[in-house]
Amino acid sequence: MPLKSYFEKNPIALGMLYAFGQSLCFAVVSLCVKLAGTEHATIESLFYRNFLGLLIIAAILIMQGNLHKVKGANVKLQFTRAFVGSAAMYVTFMSFELLPLSEAQSLLFAAPLFVVALSYPVLKEKVGPWRTGAALAGFF
Repeated sequence: MPLKSYFEKNPIALGMLYAFGQSLCFAVVSLCVKLAGTEHATIESLFYRNFLGLLIIAAILIMQGNLHKVKGANVKLQFTRAFVGSAAMYVTFMSFELLPLSEAQSLLFAAPLFVVALSYPVLKEKVGPWRTGAALAGFF
């Protein structure tokens, strides 16, 4: 069976392939930022990462003929999201430069635990006992 038809019939396998690819790309970016941090400012790494991402996304949208679909209903919220996302990426890149890469990655893996812990105080979302238990187990 050709590989393409295998993934068309097995969406879980395709999802696993995408997750592996995402993890590999994230590891390469982390390594590049760590190495670039010795010669360049963090803001430069942030600029080049975002510019390269823009080029890749634009190329994909153009090839699919979907560039015209990129528009925003609420520009203020989009700029807020862009600012918060860029700030988060900046401090993540700083952690790659200042900490050993293994420690920085460990802190990033703990992020979902903090999301659960802050979901009620910040967003007033109900957190059930199973999710609370899983988050508490994750902290230990």
